[in-house]
Amino acid sequence: MRTHIVRRRLAHGAVVAASAALLAACGQHPGANNPGDSGNGSIGQASGYKVGLALISDGSNVVRVGDQKVTFPTTVTDAVFSADGSRIAFVNGDGNIATARPDGKGLKVLTAKATGVVRSRPAWYGGSVIFTERTGNGAAELKDVVGSGAGTMAGEPGEQIAWMGETDSAEQEDKQFGSNASVVFPGPGREAAFQHAGSKGPEVWVSDQNQRTPMQSKLVDGSEPALSSDGMRVAFVDPGGQIKVIEAKKDNATPVQITFGATSPTHLVWTPDGRIAYSTPTGVESVAASVAAGATTNPPTSISSTPGVATFLPTPRDKVIRVVGTDPVEAAIAASQAVWPNRDSAPLVQGMRSGAFTVLLTGTTNLPTVLAGAQMVDGGPVLLTKGSTLDARTAAELKRVLGQVGPQVPQSTVTIVGGTDVVPAQAEAAIRAMGYLTERTTAADPIAMAATVSGRPDLADTVLLVDAADTSMYLSAISDFGPGSQQTVLLTDGSTMPDKVKTFLNGINASRVPVYPLDAPAQAAVSSSWAGKPALKVTTLNGNPTGALLGYSARASAVVVVDKSNVTDILAAIGLARTYGAPLVAIDPAAGLADAVKAWLDGSSAAIDKAYIVDSKGVFGGDLERALSGLVAGPLGATTVTNPKAAA
Repeated sequence: MRTHIVRRRLAHGAVVAASAALLAACGQHPGANNPGDSGNGSIGQASGYKVGLALISDGSNVVRVGDQKVTFPTTVTDAVFSADGSRIAFVNGDGNIATARPDGKGLKVLTAKATGVVRSRPAWYGGSVIFTERTGNGAAELKDVVGSGAGTMAGEPGEQIAWMGETDSAEQEDKQFGSNASVVFPGPGREAAFQHAGSKGPEVWVSDQNQRTPMQSKLVDGSEPALSSDGMRVAFVDPGGQIKVIEAKKDNATPVQITFGATSPTHLVWTPDGRIAYSTPTGVESVAASVAAGATTNPPTSISSTPGVATFLPTPRDKVIRVVGTDPVEAAIAASQAVWPNRDSAPLVQGMRSGAFTVLLTGTTNLPTVLAGAQMVDGGPVLLTKGSTLDARTAAELKRVLGQVGPQVPQSTVTIVGGTDVVPAQAEAAIRAMGYLTERTTAADPIAMAATVSGRPDLADTVLLVDAADTSMYLSAISDFGPGSQQTVLLTDGSTMPDKVKTFLNGINASRVPVYPLDAPAQAAVSSSWAGKPALKVTTLNGNPTGALLGYSARASAVVVVDKSNVTDILAAIGLARTYGAPLVAIDPAAGLADAVKAWLDGSSAAIDKAYIVDSKGVFGGDLERALSGLVAGPLGATTVTNPKAAA
């Protein structure tokens, strides 16, 4: 059986309910009538906001947003918009890194106040906030904290770590102390630039984070680096005090001067229309990022006649995506096509086609047992078949997503979950005739299935226990475990510990592997005694195992919502969720999103740019679309899409 490698850190599970999240924090509420509520379009856009709107912070509690003055519950310094414009990160009155909606609502403090510690210059990196920290007279260091305020199962909320972009790949033990990070995530160019304290003065370094070990190098002498939105150019202040622009990926590139007489420019930032804005002692200005060869002038434009730090509302990027079909088979195919490209036309990576390398195939019968095996999803979608042979639509999707077997597309494996009563032998034979391998996993019941697919206990690094009757908790537990996770989800029979689970727990490294009972029955089961039981490292979540488990990556980029009573839709949704390492939220369509889920989505909005709704029966109306837009999008709202097709 496949074992699993950890893909992302889990957020703390028990999340307390917070105040109801408003639509993009712009005075609207879920359910408000907005243009474009149905079909492909835009929902949740607030009046008065537009791309490029300037937000200026000056260290007071009054923030200027365009022509408006917004009073925050704390002072705001060095504010910066997230990539989708849904939140700003800043330094608050206690010197902590905090985030909030652009209107001051939804305040989250990410760090703890510490004597002698000075924090500054936050920058968003996906769902994280990178910031400069200096203790006493020590060197400035870049730190990383989860932007949602969530911690991990192994740590506490607000856990700070040294930003990995500072690690010198050539000398692993040599930390590159730096400050003033500028990040693009993602981008075709460099992903990060930061100011490094060189022996002769400040230096601008660039970093490529898309490597096993981040690769970085010095770009030029200077300070105040700012990456363009595509990561291809860096603006900086040269040693002479003027702003220059240099290509980020070109060796020995020559900087081009773009200001002539700027007064002490700091806090450089690219505007959405490609200009460079900067702070001066008397205000905020911007200049064109390009000048003619030999130019000696580039007149600035005044943005603010009083001092402050500017950040600009970016182009909206959030989407609410419906995945629909006329039946479960079609809905699963739509979910597959939304994220997995055609294998035969996918790009070559090291001589091989990228894309899905496996498919988990199951049927529409014996669903509780099948669901318990769905945590096996690993590097591909979940597809369904029904009838006495392989559904022709599923056969076509298998060929599309796995490709024609050949030199550039090796033989893939289709993992079948369930016995021949679920996926007939004729269907398996048809798959083999297409050139694919098959691997079938069967079990008598859900508890046995979860134990069967759990892999070797000596390889587990985290064990989650859930009552077999608690479907929503089970889905929360498995949804974050992306391809190859070593984290294991096992089922209890209410408060009774099944023999197969006892055997697994007896085989783990009890001193190292934490065991999390996620609901009250599972907690009772793990507290019971049995023969050979080791001294397990049992941890409840915030002391409240019955709380809403949002066991999601603290940096999840997507969320998947599904009807909790529709198991076939849930199977398709699992394929989507595990592709992203995303939370899977199973809800009652009549009840809508729980307060704890709303609070988590609101706090995580800077990271989440896709909200999927899997709905083969049409049970979710426009209210859910509007609610999701309000929770994850910025003031410019979200685009709605139905059954998109993944690009090759």
